[in-house]
Amino acid sequence: MQKTIVALSLVIALGCAVVAEAEEFPLRAKYPQVTTISTAELIAQYDDVLVVDVRSSVEYEICKINSATNILITKASFIDELTKLRAPEGEKPLVFYCNGHTCSKSYKAWVAAEKAGFGNILCYDSGIFEWITTAADKATLLNETPADQKKVVPKATFQAHCLEKEQFLEACAGGDQLIFDIREPLQRKEYEGIPEARNVPFTNFVKLLKEGRLEGESLLIYDSVGKQVKWLQYRLIQHGIKEYKFLSGGARALISE
Repeated sequence: MQKTIVALSLVIALGCAVVAEAEEFPLRAKYPQVTTISTAELIAQYDDVLVVDVRSSVEYEICKINSATNILITKASFIDELTKLRAPEGEKPLVFYCNGHTCSKSYKAWVAAEKAGFGNILCYDSGIFEWITTAADKATLLNETPADQKKVVPKATFQAHCLEKEQFLEACAGGDQLIFDIREPLQRKEYEGIPEARNVPFTNFVKLLKEGRLEGESLLIYDSVGKQVKWLQYRLIQHGIKEYKFLSGGARALISE
């Protein structure tokens, strides 16, 4: 009887562990073939693997794993660049990462590499922010290493600077703020944008910040779908800008019914 109870307890415990993992890493079920590596394992193997950051250069420049090479998964040359990276290293393990947990880019990179014939590949799906929290000495945030965990922008802080479409348009009509469309020219073909907005792509906007040309200004900013502004907020905070609001959902919110 006691053995049965023990066995049942183990089954329940294992079941709870599976559920907990599914909740923490919801995309693993969608990519069951992907081999993952934990934070502890990556720390232990740090000097013996090739780490590949598959996010955009904008994200990479704000925060990264120190040893990582940035190869964007959406680039047509992704596999060619992987080949060049690994060629001098033989079969050294490749570890892909992105923003973690609910970000699919690292999984997609693993799948693309596996289809291209790469072996010994791993996915660090805990992502950059867990890495910063756990291995700050091996991370860079806003050009500083060890990464200062206090400079990671909380979700609540981002949301506090977001406005829904009606509020954003009302603020634009006020006339006291500078309005910026930080989309790339190709993205603006989907929707031309707010007529009063200044068309300044992300990288050029950051240059304005570095030059101090936006000091003391009140800013209204929108991107394509509300994701780039999350990264822009790091630069705004870094350069001491306090008065700014983002459009929730980006330009796409303006054309949605």
